[in-house]
Amino acid sequence: MSRTFTANDVQKIRLEKLMKNPDKPID
Repeated sequence: MSRTFTANDVQKIRLEKLMKNPDKPID
């Protein structure tokens, strides 16, 4: 991925991961 992540991007990705894998901890 060439572009850098913003804080909002990171939060969105973590939220999506949490919704997909509610039993797994967030890094």
